[in-house]
Amino acid sequence: MEYIIIPLIAAALITAIILIIKKSGRTEAEDGMEKAGRDGEKYAVQVIRSVMRRGDALLTNVHVSYGGRETELDNVIVNGGGVYIVEVKSYKGRLEGREDDFNWTQYRTDGKGGKTVKNPIKQVKRQIYITSKYLRQNGAPKVSVDGFAILLYSESPAESRYILKSTAKIDKAIHAKTSKALSRAEKEAVVGILEAAITDK
Repeated sequence: MEYIIIPLIAAALITAIILIIKKSGRTEAEDGMEKAGRDGEKYAVQVIRSVMRRGDALLTNVHVSYGGRETELDNVIVNGGGVYIVEVKSYKGRLEGREDDFNWTQYRTDGKGGKTVKNPIKQVKRQIYITSKYLRQNGAPKVSVDGFAILLYSESPAESRYILKSTAKIDKAIHAKTSKALSRAEKEAVVGILEAAITDK
């Protein structure tokens, strides 16, 4: 028995050492950025919950794919009107870019630097496409899919219906009237398909 335990202890120690080395290789800035992103996502969930109505379902961290394309959805609201994706971005500083640009440029609050970041509008449009196809290939009823982005610490450089700038606009966006309302059974079917794709169960 002791011959089995010793290798197990050794393997556990090696794993712990590898994790420590990986952690030590990370910079404080990287850890800070991840924390800011997580904090921003938690705050956004609170804001979304504050405008939810009876019959709304909120799912977070939903991973969907179609045709070799993958995406993770920060927040998905399903209600009688359809499916609404809400992507959260914690960009700080000033942003520059147009709605159709592939990337935007993020400048620090002191105006220095110039970091390339993904255009959230392009990202949301891609998420809408993949989610629509994913739902269809998984047998969902016909459902309207729309999407938006919330920029927590920055103003959008582009005026766009895809950027939500206030709680009132979030409320209006996720409760938009559509041509065909989902029945309770249809809504539950859509929620079930998306729940199966949640990554942090």
